[in-house]
Order: sequence, then C-alpha cells, then structure tokens
Amino acid sequence: MMWVYIVVLCLINVAGVSGKCSITADWLDFTMEERLSLADIVVYGRTKEHRASSRIINGRNSYSINDIFEVYCVIKRNEDPIEETIIIEGIAPRDGCSGTTAHMQLDNEAIVALKPTYGGKYVYHEVMPMLSATFAGVKSNLESVSAICGLQEWMPPQGAIVNRCPICGTANFTDNAINLDTLASADRLPCFENGVFNGNLSDCKLNSETTSADQRCLNKKFGRTCARLTMVTPNVGCQCTNLQFGDTSGPLGEIDTASTSLPSLCTILISILVACFGLYSGAW
Repeated sequence: MMWVYIVVLCLINVAGVSGKCSITADWLDFTMEERLSLADIVVYGRTKEHRASSRIINGRNSYSINDIFEVYCVIKRNEDPIEETIIIEGIAPRDGCSGTTAHMQLDNEAIVALKPTYGGKYVYHEVMPMLSATFAGVKSNLESVSAICGLQEWMPPQGAIVNRCPICGTANFTDNAINLDTLASADRLPCFENGVFNGNLSDCKLNSETTSADQRCLNKKFGRTCARLTMVTPNVGCQCTNLQFGDTSGPLGEIDTASTSLPSLCTILISILVACFGLYSGAW
C-alpha cells in the first residue's frame, strides 16, 4: 500500500487540492451588474482553447488550465488596450474561495470580469470570495449590462477587423446569445428598464419576451437612461485554507505544456499519475 500513498502524495503536491472557504460576517453578496461595475476589465467573447501550463509558484510546480479567449467586445477596460485574443490564467482548478466554475467551456460565449497580471495576461476579477467572475453571454445578460452607468462604452478589441459588439449598425447578437437565453431568475435580477430598477421578476421576464422578442441588437445609445448603482466597497470576508496557488503576489514563471484543446483536468492528472509511477519505480 506504500505506493498508493506515494502516488496520492504526488498528486496533492503537483496538482494541488481544492481549498475550503469560511465566510465571515463581513462577506457581502453582489449582483452580476455590481460585480462587473467593480471589476477592472469586462469583456464579452468566446473560449477558443484550453491549455495546460506548468507554473512555478513559491518554488513549487503547480499545474493549471489557461483559457485562450476570443474577445468579441470590450465592455470596460483600464488604460491599456485589450487584444482580440487574450490568455486568462488559472481557470482550473480553482481554490476554495473562488466562485467561478462555469461558462468557460470550449466554444461557450461569456461575459467575464478580469484584472491584468504579468506579461499581458489576465486573471478572473472576483470582487468578493465565492462570487463568480463569469456570466453566460446571452441576450438578457448583455441587455442588463448595457443599462448600467460605467458599462456603456462598448468597443471592439485592439486590432479587430470587424466590430462584433452587438450594437445596431455594428453587429447583431450571436445566435447563441439569443437561442441560449433562458431568462432564468439568476440571469434577470436585478432588472433595469429605462434606467429604473424593476423588482418584479415576472413583469421583467414578460417585458423581455414581448417587447424585445425580435430585437437582434442594442440601440447605439442603449435606448435608455443608464442606471446608477449604489455600491459599497467589497471586503475580503473569507478565510481560505489549502489555496491552490498560494501567494501569487510575485511574477509567475509559466511554460505551456500543451496547445491543444483539453476537455477536462483528467488529462493532466493522468500524466501526473504516470510521472509519479515513474519516480517511484526509479527510486526502487
């Protein structure tokens, strides 16, 4: 049974384990609109590819998945331009304080909150622990985002030949943005119509289904007075253990170990398992 222990130890040391999050009394929830307003950068686009990478952090090898993301539209940015193809680091595995687990599968369209990291790459901007930095790139979400003050300066990414922001006269919503729009409560709260908050979910859903059923793009001025959000400064009210990447305050050394699409973390774990068997065999 000794070899089983060694293999498990290898997997934990190399791949890391998911941490646990203990929410404190200072923890605050934020809506999609609030999270995106608080984020440094907001983009809308599609996941093109997943890449496995080996990252040297605190002198230790850690394996993660990076997302090669095709930016359709820049909704919010800092002073630096956003390229049409960007790398979002460390989308998996996530630690116990992360709330971002969905919307970044291959070919999925998503609205993503980001902050810049080293070498022109990006990481999720989760404004509070346990809250997601990604949202389905569907019509209702895009309409809701377009209603918020500070999230209305939509522009194409740097170097884009075609402007794919879904603004009338520029581009339409994609078929996925329309067809996959379930108008679920998670996608529609809060609901802003003509700059006014509408807390009646049924009313909001009905208006969305009837008044904009044939709408395939947003008015250039978004057709409404923007809604101003009154937000508090987020507090990091979460205590985490067993963080996947530990302290990431310094620069990271990264080597791409694959450039092909990876459906899951299983590929990495299998490779690690084989490597661990090799190390163990060599030791004996």
